Amino acid sequence: MKTALLLVLLEALIPVASSQTHVFYFVPVNLSWPEAQGYCRQHYTDLATTDDQTDFEELLKTVNADFRGELIWTGLYRTSASATAPWTWSDQSQSTFRSWGVGQPNNYGGNQFCVGTSITGAFNDIGCYIKHAAFCYNGRRRHTVRLTVKSSPNVNDPEVKNKILAKIEQMLEENGFTEDVELSYRNQSDGNFQKTEQKTNITEPFEKYLILSNSFLLLLLAALMYVTFSQHHEFVYVSTLMNWSNAQKYCRERYTDLATTDNQADHDELLKTGGMAKFWLGLSRTRVTDVFVWSDQSSSSFTKWQSGQPNGQLCVNVEVGYWFDRNCVDNVPFACYFDRKRQIMRVEVKSSQNLNDPAVMNEISVNMEQILKQKGLAQHAKLSWRTQSNGNVFQKKDQMSEATKQTCV
Repeated sequence: MKTALLLVLLEALIPVASSQTHVFYFVPVNLSWPEAQGYCRQHYTDLATTDDQTDFEELLKTVNADFRGELIWTGLYRTSASATAPWTWSDQSQSTFRSWGVGQPNNYGGNQFCVGTSITGAFNDIGCYIKHAAFCYNGRRRHTVRLTVKSSPNVNDPEVKNKILAKIEQMLEENGFTEDVELSYRNQSDGNFQKTEQKTNITEPFEKYLILSNSFLLLLLAALMYVTFSQHHEFVYVSTLMNWSNAQKYCRERYTDLATTDNQADHDELLKTGGMAKFWLGLSRTRVTDVFVWSDQSSSSFTKWQSGQPNGQLCVNVEVGYWFDRNCVDNVPFACYFDRKRQIMRVEVKSSQNLNDPAVMNEISVNMEQILKQKGLAQHAKLSWRTQSNGNVFQKKDQMSEATKQTCV
């Protein structure tokens, strides 16, 4: 079987489950909390987040045996001295795990906004600019997907399975997934792929699919395949005055991140939103590395420095169309971005109803949008149907099979 034909053979690649584990790293360098955050984001994923006691115990195991420091930075912080201000993780995780020491947090002196932990496992709120060692983490996410293929070769042949994996990995990398993604098969009880008839024989009417789809996507979609993919940045100017860190937090909570520009065209689009006003860009550096990095960890090498810049500050704003470095605690407007991704998918459903009925299509769309947003689809994402040349959205499978035959040739 030729690798080039694998794209045609992939009928369905459907998420079944997802899980994530943290891999922790001890950084025995004395840094302030903002410096530690910048270091972790540049070299790993972020300052350490712990989801539960097991996570926390794994974190503490990474400390060097000869470490004699008092505390080690975690990713927990808050932005206000108010007793009601919520504690937030640097990576915006929703973890509620806390391991406060006796009498903590106490906000001694009214300026203890960041959290370190002792090697015995007690959280302590302290001033963010005191220098301590730090914990970083890398997030390893594991996704389980169901793969359905149409193939005349034996798909349980190890060579065939390896070719399928290699092609999927290539497609993922082309669509922006990191190169360190590892793919593997989960063996069935007999170690083989199963024929379709060995799996569930679903005969329930379409309404049952919609009811069950809220808890399990596979019962709604028999096939979901990316056909095309495109992406570009959409910029949003925010006139509220904030320091760089608060602007970053705002953008990450509501969009993707502070603005990143990949090229001159991107920069021109950015200026259309903010004009010639001063506003934060997603570029900063730490005194530890002295290298400017993008907030979203983009590898973009595009620059637009004003003459004589940078001149010693740690954060970057745009002014009259050029970049100036600036004190990160200054309050100025800022620009966020989100990726406008256009994904065209083929959806195959089993139904006794007329799927081209607008009411039925709307119900499918509403349920799909709800499921996808529960699985992390951005709130500003929109779903729409693509109309075929005959005016319908759905086609019967025999029509699609004929099109597939022509494509294979």
